[in-house]
Amino acid sequence: MIFIKKITKNVIGKYLSRFHYTETRKKKPFNISDLTMSPIPAEVRLQVLGSGSVAGSTCLILITDHNRYLFNCGEGVQRLSSEYRIKLSKVRRVFITSATWKNLGGLPGVVLSITNVNEESKTLSNNDLKITSPGETKQMFNMLKESNILKKMKVSVDELDKITKYNDNVMTVSCIPIYPIMDNKHIHVSEKITDNEIDNDTCHINKKRKKNETRIEKRMKSSEKDTLPVLSYICKLNDRQGTLCLEKCLDKGIKPGPILGLLKNGTNVTLDDGTIVKHEEVCLPSEKGSIFLVVDCPSEKYLDSFVDQTAFAMHQKGVSNKDDNPYCIIHFTPQEIIDNVKYKKWMNKFDSNTYHLIINENNTCLGSEAVFKQQYMLNVLHPKIFPSLQSNCFQNKLNVECQNVNTKDENSPQIYYGKTLQTIELRPNKKFGTESTISINQKSYMDELHKINDFPKILAELHSNIDEETKIALNTDEYPKFVMLGTGSSIPSKIRNTSSILVRINEGTSILLDCSEGTLCQMGRVYGQTELNHILSTIKAIYISHMHADHHLGLMGIILAKAKITKDPVFVLIPDILESWINYCYEFHKPIKDSVISISNYDLLAFRPSRTKVMNLKRDLCIKLNIKAIDTVLVRHCHDSYGIGLVFNNNKKIVYSGDTMPCNSIIQLGMNCDLLIHEATMQDELSREAIFKKHSTMSEAIQIGEKMNSRFTLLTHFSQRNTKLPIIPENTHLDLSKVGIAYDYMHFNLSQLKFLSLLHPCLKTIFHNYMVLAEERILKRLQTKV
Repeated sequence: MIFIKKITKNVIGKYLSRFHYTETRKKKPFNISDLTMSPIPAEVRLQVLGSGSVAGSTCLILITDHNRYLFNCGEGVQRLSSEYRIKLSKVRRVFITSATWKNLGGLPGVVLSITNVNEESKTLSNNDLKITSPGETKQMFNMLKESNILKKMKVSVDELDKITKYNDNVMTVSCIPIYPIMDNKHIHVSEKITDNEIDNDTCHINKKRKKNETRIEKRMKSSEKDTLPVLSYICKLNDRQGTLCLEKCLDKGIKPGPILGLLKNGTNVTLDDGTIVKHEEVCLPSEKGSIFLVVDCPSEKYLDSFVDQTAFAMHQKGVSNKDDNPYCIIHFTPQEIIDNVKYKKWMNKFDSNTYHLIINENNTCLGSEAVFKQQYMLNVLHPKIFPSLQSNCFQNKLNVECQNVNTKDENSPQIYYGKTLQTIELRPNKKFGTESTISINQKSYMDELHKINDFPKILAELHSNIDEETKIALNTDEYPKFVMLGTGSSIPSKIRNTSSILVRINEGTSILLDCSEGTLCQMGRVYGQTELNHILSTIKAIYISHMHADHHLGLMGIILAKAKITKDPVFVLIPDILESWINYCYEFHKPIKDSVISISNYDLLAFRPSRTKVMNLKRDLCIKLNIKAIDTVLVRHCHDSYGIGLVFNNNKKIVYSGDTMPCNSIIQLGMNCDLLIHEATMQDELSREAIFKKHSTMSEAIQIGEKMNSRFTLLTHFSQRNTKLPIIPENTHLDLSKVGIAYDYMHFNLSQLKFLSLLHPCLKTIFHNYMVLAEERILKRLQTKV
């Protein structure tokens, strides 16, 4: 037997050698994949990216050998993709179930990320990102483009009345619109839309295309925004043909050449002697494609239409073909609807072997381990400045326990609640994972610190210095208190989100300075779900410094979350250039329109004659915020960019630059202030790039603080090339004892500012290896620009 195998192996070797020689003459080198690979991907899996938690992201991703597909895309998808190295540039299509901010708030950031990747790699992609979505998603992107927020983006959104069945080499996706049952003003949805029969890529009802189009048209004409459909998706992976078996080819006497490709692709061939060789005779058995459903029933208005939808029937119990049973169903449905008896009965109609995965607000997972690791390490330096984050998001019991609809029934469905990176393998072997791969390991973080040379000694020196400074402290006021929620620039990294600062003026009053995508999630990690509601209720104003997306795409998430817990309106201070985009957002989410009072940053300008209207406006705002003064100045960045200054009731003054290159206006505003928070996007070596992008270098930001005689300067808005420790120039005449480096989740009041500069030696020790790599990258960057 062994001898026969050796002969066979030798024969195959000669056979491949001959094939390689033949193809070389045709200038096409042989590749073993030519024999074994199919255009249909060999590996396919579903993965939870955002679990749908109250403060977190909402997203399911389908990953294949080459492509990615997103189902819903809430705030934070861009950041989670970066941490877990999921290449957004490979996203082929995005499917949205319901057009709510929770499901599509991350789309602008994803588009921005894809655009940046294409620009950096210098690839000119003419392909638009395709989006299937109900509602006004297309109008949202049009407004983003018209407002120059995302002017370079390439996005195409399916029209509601042209929803098609999507089909490619990976899968077929049938779009199932579900309309709400409304009062007599609207068409009653007893007429169900299904795509069981599809002609010309258009959804049909009972095989009658014209009837379906007429009904959709009637709905569109008679409906308001609250009658728009939600979409569910029935997804079937394409069957994968069996791979070519070389031994069987040899047995059939098949010679090397194009004939192999024909057989591999499923074509029967005729040999020279007239013998007909069928594909199945020389290939391994084909693999059936799995079916999975992605469903959403956002409210009771949709429930009757949803459970009666005939498109789901062929995938439920009693179907004649077992291959039509879905392997899993992913529910984006809110928990209050899942708990509804009608919805439970609908779930029970599916085979008991079908898995159910729920992605909704009942989950607590916020996704990132990296932020917890970094915060734990920094917590060792100063537990009050770097307080521990809420770790209950890694301890959600619902994610590991099967929650049966009817515990007395052995055939009740298998229901699980999602966590980030929880995986469902669909090919080559099916496997429903019940755990995610992320967790917190505090012991390993501490071990990592203790392996660093001289760290215990330097840490002891730090604590000794802090104790000495504490003894001579004069001001011990708890407020104002500052919480850095985002300290990076442009796009988020795994440890630095983009710009946002929470200024807690007192226990019951706060203002947000900028509000980037994911700000709500950042607050959730800091405060946890219980305290988060209180913090949201304290936010009386949100200030947006300028039009760039990394400073305001989290605004809607904060306003919507706040509107759920209080009717107290929030002041939104915005540059005029953003007015059309903000007004569109208010219109898109009508319930919050009365929860917002918009104020132009221009009306808050300092150093100009005050009109009565403006004086009254400032007075009302100061009363609302419980402060003495609030002023803005124009700064040197993009059009309509502002800096802001606040004077508190204890006469302490702080200034926030927003994004700017060095300018006199911010110096005038901040003269003799207690704290300057200034952007320091670029390392000193990249000064030319800083000028081109209208940002400040580290040294320039420190010099601005010295020119205005600021008592302390906190640097922020760092390039994501310098995430762990931006390098402060040391061989300089600048006074670094009044300079600090901002980190996400950093807490401090004005009396603790002097501790921030003391942290620097410890930070350099912890991140020494990173600093070396950062300096090498800067040198390479400079060399490529020469």
